Amino acid sequence: MIKNTGEHERTGYPEITDDHERAGPATPSGNARKTRLRIGSALLSKQSCERIAAYLDGVDLSGFDPKAPPPKTSAFWDIVLINAAPEAAELADVIEELGNPDALTIAQLAAAAIAG
Repeated sequence: MIKNTGEHERTGYPEITDDHERAGPATPSGNARKTRLRIGSALLSKQSCERIAAYLDGVDLSGFDPKAPPPKTSAFWDIVLINAAPEAAELADVIEELGNPDALTIAQLAAAAIAG
């Protein structure tokens, strides 16, 4: 029986054991490594690989662009706005009042902010 016994107090590594005794930290050597290899080999059995290959054969990747940036979700923009300086909103308002030009000088920004 494979059992996750939690995290090692000192190292923080997960502890995995295949018996009821407490094992040491799951490092790349020792019993923990053997346990992970058994789990991995079970997941990558021939039948599992065939199922994964059959699924991937049916996936249409014609529209996939590996160099495209990931989509920006609403959660992403929430985090961006939380971390934005309060002055950024004021600056964005001034630039919007100027019609969102492609380029601005500091003098234009200052004049628009004063006229505000």
